[in-house]
Order: sequence, then structure tokens, then C-alpha cells
Amino acid sequence: MTIIKLSDIWQWSKNNYLFFVFLPVIFLHLPNLPQWVFLAYLVAWVIALPKLQSQKLFRIFYFIFIVGCLFLYKEIIHAEFWVILLILLLPITYFSDSQERSLLLSLISFLSASIFIFTPDFIIAVFVFMWVNCFLVLYVHNRYGYRFKLLNINFKKIILFVLGICILTASLFILIPRFQLTAIAGINQASKVGMLNYLDFDKKQNIFNAEEVIDVYKIKLDNKVNFIPYWKTGVLTLNIGNKWISKKESDNIPSIPKEDKLQYTIIENRDNINFSLPVLGDYAKLKTQLPSSTNQNGELILKKLPKNNYQKYEIETFFSSQIQRTENIKFNSAFDLVSWSREKYALVKSENEFVDYLNNYFRENFTYALENLNFDKNHPIDSFFFDFKRGYCSHYATATVIALRANNIPANIVIGYVGGEWNNFGQYYKLTSKNAHAWVEAKIDGEWIKIDPTANLTASDEGTINLSNMNLDGFEVNLYQTIALYFDYINTSLTDQILDYGYTNTNKDSFNSKALLKLILTIAIPGVILLALLLLFKNFSFLFDNKYQRLEEKWRITLISQGYIIHEESSLERLNHSLKDQKTKKIAKLKEINDRLLDLRYGLAQKTTREYERIKILINEFKFLS
Repeated sequence: MTIIKLSDIWQWSKNNYLFFVFLPVIFLHLPNLPQWVFLAYLVAWVIALPKLQSQKLFRIFYFIFIVGCLFLYKEIIHAEFWVILLILLLPITYFSDSQERSLLLSLISFLSASIFIFTPDFIIAVFVFMWVNCFLVLYVHNRYGYRFKLLNINFKKIILFVLGICILTASLFILIPRFQLTAIAGINQASKVGMLNYLDFDKKQNIFNAEEVIDVYKIKLDNKVNFIPYWKTGVLTLNIGNKWISKKESDNIPSIPKEDKLQYTIIENRDNINFSLPVLGDYAKLKTQLPSSTNQNGELILKKLPKNNYQKYEIETFFSSQIQRTENIKFNSAFDLVSWSREKYALVKSENEFVDYLNNYFRENFTYALENLNFDKNHPIDSFFFDFKRGYCSHYATATVIALRANNIPANIVIGYVGGEWNNFGQYYKLTSKNAHAWVEAKIDGEWIKIDPTANLTASDEGTINLSNMNLDGFEVNLYQTIALYFDYINTSLTDQILDYGYTNTNKDSFNSKALLKLILTIAIPGVILLALLLLFKNFSFLFDNKYQRLEEKWRITLISQGYIIHEESSLERLNHSLKDQKTKKIAKLKEINDRLLDLRYGLAQKTTREYERIKILINEFKFLS
């Protein structure tokens, strides 16, 4: 039995350190790829190990393995399909011969660029820029054996180069028409996410069109609201079988008293399938001159989808105790829930008391669950209500509306979001797919009110929380989450500044010198960070090299500046050998310095302060010799 020692693992890590270098770019793709891709990537490395690579059978096996993985995904028209292919090809190109290994640069280039198809954020751009630079340094060292030395850097030229690139980039950024990054993402069908404007219980459906948690909206307010925020995006009034859909309503706001007003701005909108904007309140209208409409159900609907994720929407909303909604009491009478509702309604004295009865009945007999909901396909709501007694917001909202309409009480299903993560740094709510929710609006005792039957339910699944209680006033934020909130604020601000420039800021005032300077400084951030890191490593190089190594490096730079060819570590010995026939005083001094440094390197002389200072004096004397 072979025992793997830690020393073996350490040696393998040193010989194959590019494996660890690849990990960051792989991790950036993971949120947008199936979970099995990373495991397949690790298996690909095992197959491509040098010992296995020498056998032709393993090349065939590797090919079959990649084909099998791609067959699992199948969707060849999706961008994810090709990204998976690039990821699985990384190991084979790294371990192949020099000709095939040159493909590694192409693979990394496409992988790095494809990150922006899924997440076109500025912080990601800075990270990828830094990573690509580090990768190129390591690749050159691995491919050609060239050692990157900080002492060889001409920082003056780098500063001028970075400044020139920033000015040129900013100029091109402003003057040349740009395509939308979100347009690229829109080509990929898997990137289409957003709240669906219907419920279909004949299908296994989530009201939000995304398998993973994804940011949807960022909504800026002056202050955090002091109530549970319900963000309405749609109202479902028509019931056809097991499906609920919305009906086109007249585009007008009823003439009712406007009691409390509130203003907010949508600063980020990633919902690219829904024309509705989230409404906080009873009615809302856009303050900006964009084609939109508001109907009596309080829906705020755009005439066309946004140009990009960062188009601003300034919204004015208000609350009223005299709201009006579409009154619909029609429903599918085949539900067994109908007879149960009528029996229970006969036992109460008022509509409001019946609502309280329903909420208490749910709280005492039902639990909130997202998984393992195998309802009867023909009668899913009855199966939920009488058999399983567990489900999520859509089931509870639908059952409540059926129970109310069965007793001639007008009620509609409302879909949207609840709660949200408040970012105190940027003064905005972040709504994700986890905040997707469904609740009810009903006319109770002559007044339209909001009913959330899931508000007080307990969760039955581990890790499942009540959506109406998430990210609210009682939510404690630890240090890690505070840091994450701050970086989210920085990312939002910078991404907005870069990606949205020229879309919403098209007036002449936006092209003043102050705006241009701000844009240049923002674009310069990656270069400034890289330069700062280089300066930091240069100033703290004593952490990596001792003073004798630094002295030798400075001596090499001196020789190069005077026309001598210095490249490899053995070049001092070769230089002495190439100059053996020259007898000038300067050459003699050069040979003496080389000999002293080589003796220190190979331990033939003691590393004393006196010897160190002696070499420094000799180098200074050499500089003044002609």
C-alpha cells in the first residue's frame, strides 16, 4: 500500500503550482455553472497527470470524459456549455508538449473574458486584471524559465505608461460608441432571470426564474423604512384550471386621497424578462420621462425593457386607505378547498374574522417548505391543503384567495419581493431571488388590505427561513457581513460609474472636466493597485530575499546599465569567463566584485557586515571607472 506523505504533496504543489493559480478564475465561474463542473475539473487534472499523459489510452479516455461532461449539460447554444469546455481543457494543455501548451494562453484569455458575460461588475474587472497579470508572470517563468525580478522594474516608465493608458482608455470610452454588456448576457438564454407573471401548478414551478440566488434589484432610499417592505411586481386576477394569470387593466390611477408619499430610485435592475418595476406602496409613477403605465392594481409597467442593468428609475409612490383593485370572485369550483372554506366561513361573524381564522389555521397546522413537495398533479392545491400541509408562499397565497373567493370575497394573488438586505453605506435595499414572494390583496369588510398567510409560519426544512422575516430590523450584521456590505457598495458605485457612463448621462453637462477626471481616476484603479503592490513588494523585499541577494541583484542592474549582457543566475561566472583576456583596471574591479558575490552565494566566504560594506564600496568605485 502506497502512503502519500506531506512532503510528496508539497513537492507536487511546487511542480504544479499553476493548478492553484487557475483556481481563482474557476471559482469566479462556479456561481454560473452546475455544481458538478468543479468536481469534473479536478478529475480532469487527475487524468492529465504526467504519468498518465504518456499513455495514448489516457488521451482517448480524456476525450471521452470531456464529451461525457458536455453531454450532461447538453445546451450547446448556451455560453455555459463553451465555458465548461474551456475549463476541462485547461489541464490537458498544461501537461501537453510545448506546442499544445501554447494553447493555454488562449484558453485563459477566453475564460477571463467570459466572466463578464455573467457578472459585468467593476470589482470583478479589477480582480481579473490583477489575476491575469500574475498569471502571465508565472506562465512566462514556467514556460521559458525567466525569473521576474522586482528590482528590474523601471517604475518611472510604468507610471508614465499607466497614466497614458488611462487617458487613452477614458478618451476612447467617451468618444467611441459602446455596446451594452447586458446585451451579451441577453444572448445567453440561461441568463434570463426575473419574476414570472403567472403561476402554473400543473408544472413544477418556482415563481422566480433562476435556480441559484441572484441579485435582482438595488433600490436607493433616503432612509431605511420602518416597516416590512413588500415590493409588488404583478397582480394575478384570473384563474384558469390550476393556472393564475394577470389581466391587462386600464392605465390609470383612481382619484383617491394620497396620504403618505415616498420616493426611491432603482439603481440596478437585473430582471430582464419582466416589464414591471417593484412598487413599494399602493400606487407609483415614474418621475423620469420614460414610457410606462400604472393600473388600478398598483402595477408599474414599462413599455419596453431597460437598455442595461444600470438604467435609473426615479419612482414616486404613495399609500392610501381607500385603494381600489380589480374585483374578481371567479375560481375553479372543482377545488375541494371550496366546500371546506364555506363550512368554516359559516362559523364566523365577519370577513375579517374569517381572515384571522385562516391565518391561525395555517400557523397551527402548516409549515413552510421548499423541497420534497410531490403534490397530486391533478389537484395540487387540494393536495397541499389537505394532505401535505407544507409548501411555500405561492401555495399559501393561492389557497387563501380560493378560500376567500369561495365566499364571494374579492381577492387577488400578488407577486413580488419582501424584505431585502439594507446597505447602510450606500443607502439602498438589495433584493435577490431569495426575496421573491407571493401574498394576497383582498377586499375585507369593504376595504382592500394586504394578507400574508406565510408571515408567521415555521420552517420544516433545514436551512429554510421565513421569507417575510429575512433582512429586516432584527437582522444582526456581524463584522464579516459589514465588510461584505461595504464592498458591495464600492462595487455598485464603481460599476455604475463605469458601465453606465454614456447611457443615462448623455447631456452636455456630464462631459465637464470634473466628470472626465473622475472617470479617468476610476478607470485607473486597476493600474494604481498593481503599481502599489509592486512598490509594496519592492520596499518589503527583505521579507523574501536577504541583503546579500539584493546586493547581487543591484549589481546585476548596474552591469546591465553599462552594456553587459546579464540574464541567468550563472551569468556572473560566465561574464568572468568571457572577460578573462581583458586586463583593464575596470575589468579587474568587475571580476573582484563577481568573485566576492559568488563566494557569498556558495558559502565560500562568511557573510559579515564588513564583507557586505566592502562589496558596496567596490561597486561604487566601479561606477566611477571609465
